[in-house]
Amino acid sequence: MKAKRRPISELKPTTPVSGRNNPKHVAFAGFYAATFNREEAAIKAGYSPRSADKIATQLIANPAVRHLLAIEIRKRIEAAELNSQMILRELARIAFSDIRDVMSWGPSGGVKIKPSDELDEGVARAIESVSETVTKTDAGTTIRREVKMHSKLNALEKLAKIFKMLSPDTNTININNNMGPQVILIDHHDGE
Repeated sequence: MKAKRRPISELKPTTPVSGRNNPKHVAFAGFYAATFNREEAAIKAGYSPRSADKIATQLIANPAVRHLLAIEIRKRIEAAELNSQMILRELARIAFSDIRDVMSWGPSGGVKIKPSDELDEGVARAIESVSETVTKTDAGTTIRREVKMHSKLNALEKLAKIFKMLSPDTNTININNNMGPQVILIDHHDGE
């Protein structure tokens, strides 16, 4: 009975690699973990471009190389400190952001954008882009400033999907608590 092969991302670097590591194997694992382009990784590791794809397939099937790949991928994940809590926190910053934390406006004056050094980290991370356009004409100079926030709707949808609150067929959210409506309809338009 053949053992089921697990995806590289699920491998844990616990099995020792026998003998010395082949330098090309180590290089391939590093390049592949960085790009996930097996042919490019094989070429960068020193294999012939003509046979790189075939060699890369063989390398990925090699247990010693799979072990090296697992180590490299884990190193990159740890270095990036990427985990589910960070993703949730970032989505929540966007989903629950408030434009009033970035700018103010009112009947007595125009729009005032807060200086970037006055924004807290969560507010700054919810901003997608900031631009300023200066137009000079005979009539004078016009300055247009624009602050674009990341899409709240997209972030809310992603959070709802993560928490299995969004039905993919009906675009409805199921709230399983007694604190409000049981179903809230979300209209979604592609590109928003």
